[in-house]
Amino acid sequence: MDSTRLATILKTGSVPYTLRQNLFSLDVEFKQLENGNLLIFSSYSGNSIDFYSYCKSDDIARETNLPYMKPSGELVLPPQTSQNDFKFPKNDIAVNLRGEQKTLVSIKKIYFGSYYRLRSKEDAIKEDYDYAYSVIDGAVQKINFGNKQEALEDLDLVLRFIRDEKALLNRGKLKYEFRDIDGAKKDFSELLNGTYDSVAKKYLAFLDDEKRLKFDAFEQTAKEKYNVGDLNGAISATEEALVFGNTAELHIFRAELFAKAGDLGRAVKEDPRFSYLYYLTPLNNLESILNLGILSRNAVNTRKLSHTDASNLGVQDNRHQRLIEMTDGVKRPLHDCANMYLIPNTASNIMMRRAHDIDFALILISKEVLADKEITFAFSDGNLGASLSTVYTDYGDLKKLDWDLLSHDKASYYEGYEFNEYKRKRCAEVLIYACVPPKYFKKIVVKNMDAAHKIKKLLGDKNLNIDLETGLENHITN
Repeated sequence: MDSTRLATILKTGSVPYTLRQNLFSLDVEFKQLENGNLLIFSSYSGNSIDFYSYCKSDDIARETNLPYMKPSGELVLPPQTSQNDFKFPKNDIAVNLRGEQKTLVSIKKIYFGSYYRLRSKEDAIKEDYDYAYSVIDGAVQKINFGNKQEALEDLDLVLRFIRDEKALLNRGKLKYEFRDIDGAKKDFSELLNGTYDSVAKKYLAFLDDEKRLKFDAFEQTAKEKYNVGDLNGAISATEEALVFGNTAELHIFRAELFAKAGDLGRAVKEDPRFSYLYYLTPLNNLESILNLGILSRNAVNTRKLSHTDASNLGVQDNRHQRLIEMTDGVKRPLHDCANMYLIPNTASNIMMRRAHDIDFALILISKEVLADKEITFAFSDGNLGASLSTVYTDYGDLKKLDWDLLSHDKASYYEGYEFNEYKRKRCAEVLIYACVPPKYFKKIVVKNMDAAHKIKKLLGDKNLNIDLETGLENHITN
């Protein structure tokens, strides 16, 4: 290839298809020029046509509009350019076509003869579709050479800016290999009714069958290992199952496994059944609660703290007599504990709002409070003012609560329940000994903006980072 032919290629971007497909052809064609007037470097091997070049001849520099490097090292730029157009990382090293390391003094990046000022791969893809398609071709070659992670990264980058079926097909295959089954299914689904429709359908059918079979197999393995006391093996098997399926039941099982293994932190994070603990209080009590935390009824009375009591005093008399065992094995009076609910829209909270014409605040408490080693807790399957309600301390016993009933937002859902039983179960409680620290408060919900402004000032004065929201009626029925 002579310099005239090369200059034409550089100016027009007209590179023979065979050269695009085969780096070794490029190697043969261009190597002879290394001792001539043009140096071309490749930054890495494979069919990633990524070249840096500079001219040693002012003739070719003029003809190709490339920068010219004088023997003295002085850089002569093409017309109508400035030094700022050609910034290059200092001491950048590339490998030339004969495998020799060179310090790059080049200024332009050439892809199949189309040349650019240095820029990121992302910018090049956004600005030039020809380059984007060359990256796709390069990714296919990287797959063939076993460099699959880098190929996946290239395809991810390209597909952010263009939709290409070849890229989707190869990325889908790679995602399957990397066990991103849902990601693979998404890519293959996008290929339906297109060029690769039949291939995509085969892959999707295969993935559905394999996903179901592998999920079932790993889930069964997890249960078998749990039954023989191999908790670590069971947890590992559930992690394998999650690759092929993501069900609430599996996450609940994992939460129970972590709890059995003594890792309550991971247990509560994994558990999909509840997101927060809920505590409703008259707005007048909020300043004290932000200072001291949510205290037990006995603690408030012992310290003679001024507060507004909106609870049902008859129910409180029933609760006052009850002792409960907690996670530390100690039995305590129920009124020595702060009590919260697993849902906000309980019968007790509804009745409290309706019985008092005052403003209330709903505090949403992080469920991770249960993982605090300083916290002692228990929970119940219903309102502890009722003798039928049972107290539990084993995290695994959460399954004994009526989650079907608890998971319905509206209090009108009680078909199939005797009404009092419905109300009791909806009031399943979480009890924490003595105090719930303010550091676990995540959000406060009030009725309107007037109440919100009051609380915002309180939060600012106390430097507390707690979210604030209006619309209490969205959480608790009026």
